[in-house]
Amino acid sequence: MSKIFHSYIKKYQFLTPERLYDEFVEHFETEFTKNDSTIYFIAKCKKPSWVQGSIKFIRGYKFSAKIDIDGVIHDVEIDMADFWHEMPFMKENFPDKISMARYFMARSNSLPWRLLPKDLRYKFLSSVEAIKGDGKQLIINCEIMKNSNKDARSLTDIFLYQAINHFNLPEPKLDIIYIGSSLKSTFSRLQKHEKWGWIQSQKGPNEDILVYFSEIEGDEITVNGPRASKKDHGLSRKDETLITEMALINYFKPKKYNDKHVKRDIKYSERVRDKLINRGYNQVCVEMLLEGNIAKLGSKHVPMYGEHTIYHDIA
Repeated sequence: MSKIFHSYIKKYQFLTPERLYDEFVEHFETEFTKNDSTIYFIAKCKKPSWVQGSIKFIRGYKFSAKIDIDGVIHDVEIDMADFWHEMPFMKENFPDKISMARYFMARSNSLPWRLLPKDLRYKFLSSVEAIKGDGKQLIINCEIMKNSNKDARSLTDIFLYQAINHFNLPEPKLDIIYIGSSLKSTFSRLQKHEKWGWIQSQKGPNEDILVYFSEIEGDEITVNGPRASKKDHGLSRKDETLITEMALINYFKPKKYNDKHVKRDIKYSERVRDKLINRGYNQVCVEMLLEGNIAKLGSKHVPMYGEHTIYHDIA
């Protein structure tokens, strides 16, 4: 019979480090980033970018573009009808993205535009404003945006990291360089993290840093032959978090910035012995099955980028 401590990442959110500060704080210091998330990852990748001069508006309320991911140029299409229909207000009021796009593009009905199909109106009336933020922020004049608000604002930001996740674009190779935990105000913990100076000083000019806030959930799984059952493990939130953290660190081994749990097997931890081994557990299992292309994480030690199911035998 196996008695397994099991935990998994229930939800995550990623941010660039600058969004921990200044005018961004009010938008990203939420209940999730403060209190729900207890495990965080810091990851490094090569800077992705929109390629200057490559954006062209096409039929179907879309634009085509080239993006640079890990030094490779990819041709992609961005569906702006889909982009806007993902907004809760739009989903509540329109059954699908095409009916939404047609509704707003019907407002572009002056001559000669009224003679064209609505998606052609979008193609000719939308345009590129600028590419900023080291190539990661594309700003467009979006005719759907212009027609959907009272003051006719058209400028729309398309941030490449969010586009990679939402539109399933080619993903950068994301190496975990640090894993940590916080049981109270994770956002503040990362704002004041003592290793930021060290991490930023060693970041190359063509590299980016991303921060991942993760909420975990755990249980106890008992396997007896072909039968398995699940129940509450009865551990405190602190024990659940710290055992999950050490299992992740020992697996990914981000040894430049993490010093604890990298080399020593977790079964030798006092917490694992007292809370798990002494209660009959013989295995730890942590699942890291994150959705989205910007969550395909790995490390220099584990160069597999995607889903991870981590097992540690402890008895």
